[in-house]
Amino acid sequence: LLIPSFSLDRAQELLHMIMHLKKEGKVQSETPIILDSPMAEKATKIYVDYPKYFNPHIEAEYKIGEMFDFPGLEVTKDWRQSQAIHARPEPKVIIAGAGMMTGGRIVGHATYYLPLASTRLMIVGYQGEGSLGRELLNGKNEVIIKGVKTLVNASVHDTQGLSSHADQSQ
Repeated sequence: LLIPSFSLDRAQELLHMIMHLKKEGKVQSETPIILDSPMAEKATKIYVDYPKYFNPHIEAEYKIGEMFDFPGLEVTKDWRQSQAIHARPEPKVIIAGAGMMTGGRIVGHATYYLPLASTRLMIVGYQGEGSLGRELLNGKNEVIIKGVKTLVNASVHDTQGLSSHADQSQ
């Protein structure tokens, strides 16, 4: 499962949700959840350093345990670790920047994984016109990534429930 994510707030929201899914047994504890975004890693550390700014619900959860540290969570440290993910055959969740797939580490993962029919791409945020994310949402079977034609055999899914745009109900 590929999840292109904005590094600030969205990545942390996803990690929090996945932590709950793992606790509830809806995601196997041994399934690797790979956070592949240096900016998201740094932002997550800021969240942990300032828990007094959490809302009451999150603050109560935080007192019970670290919400950004759970079984199977891996954080890549450099581009070599990012590229090494492709050599791992087991099922995995990759959360990588950038949210609209216009840059960041998600682009390398898209190049590798989109041609594979076993890949699921979950779009969790707004996709601007002309972005790779929007092209994929529009059902393109072939996209250009870094000047190279890439076949899209992956399933593309969209969830509107995480949008932070003002036109949404929350």
